[in-house]
Amino acid sequence: MYYEQLFQTTEAKMNFVKGLIRISKADGEISPEEQIFFIDAARGLGIPENDIAILPTVMTQTEEILLTFASRQEALCFLREALQLCMVDNDYSESEQKEIMKLAKEFGVESERVHALEKWVQDGIEWKKQGDMLVED
Repeated sequence: MYYEQLFQTTEAKMNFVKGLIRISKADGEISPEEQIFFIDAARGLGIPENDIAILPTVMTQTEEILLTFASRQEALCFLREALQLCMVDNDYSESEQKEIMKLAKEFGVESERVHALEKWVQDGIEWKKQGDMLVED
């Protein structure tokens, strides 16, 4: 299931982006590159510009970003995508791990499911690296 198919409402799409922002904040401040990424992701999801306009405030707020997903499937899909974002730089930090587990608990997702998602993402990253090596000279 692709997140574009699952997250149909503006609220669901905004929660998805806000969740990614929350994960990104686990390591400290959000870099200018990350800020651009989140705005671009929101546009890519088709979120209206007036809703996108509040994202810079979300990125700088000190209060914890509260998330609510309409279904378990939305929550699991969010966690899957968030884990990919966390691991893409090969630095899945302890603070990111703690935040993922905290969110999973908030969503009622078992730690075993999170660990299975983590392994899937790690395996996918390794698979991609192996493919890249096969086409190198």
